[in-house]
Amino acid sequence: MMLDGGTTELACSVGLSKNVKIDDTLIQHIVDDSIRNISETENVTFENTKIIIEKLTDI
Repeated sequence: MMLDGGTTELACSVGLSKNVKIDDTLIQHIVDDSIRNISETENVTFENTKIIIEKLTDI
């Protein structure tokens, strides 16, 4: 997972194996949980931030 962005938009790229069977809802939950954990650890907030998730399956 890779995060990039600024104050109003956060892009998240998630790399997955071609053969993995995972739906978009589960990926959304994983990304949300990861961002929440990062926020708590780094003491930052992502309120009112648009989050874009790109699923990469060529790995």
